[in-house]
Amino acid sequence: PFVCELILKLFMPKGGKSVYNPFGGGVQMGFVSGFYGMEYLATEIRKNQCDSNNAICKAKNMDGVEWKLADSSSYYDAEKKFDLIFTCPPYYGVETYKDYDGKQLANDANASDSYEAFRDMLFKGYENAIKMLNDNCFFAIMVGDSRDPKNGGYYCMEAETEVFLKRQGLQV
Repeated sequence: PFVCELILKLFMPKGGKSVYNPFGGGVQMGFVSGFYGMEYLATEIRKNQCDSNNAICKAKNMDGVEWKLADSSSYYDAEKKFDLIFTCPPYYGVETYKDYDGKQLANDANASDSYEAFRDMLFKGYENAIKMLNDNCFFAIMVGDSRDPKNGGYYCMEAETEVFLKRQGLQV
């Protein structure tokens, strides 16, 4: 929660009021955004995660906070614009995302056959999010890396993310 609050204070433009998280996950950023009276939308592939987070925020009367059951690699709403995009996406091969039935979801990026397929799915989600970002606003990503289990080398996700964002017209 402290990092979420810090991100909002450092990167939300003056008068900004909306945050989008293309890889919704946990409740922290939505809760902090709602606490400050901001609109928050997250797309998340796990219904159990959406239900849990929405229930927590509803109990605190955070009406403008929502986790939407959707895959960010295919989600785009031309009617929505956000003042900040903040996400902490999955790291390849580190976690397995499961829903109520305990099975890994078919659209889980971590279920991809390769790191490249995983990366491309993440980047498609970023590309869709960028289209919903207001001009002169920030896209903040808490990114980490993981290792190739075959040779132990890092995939270099941070570097690839920077190059991708620059190719999308953003500055790093």
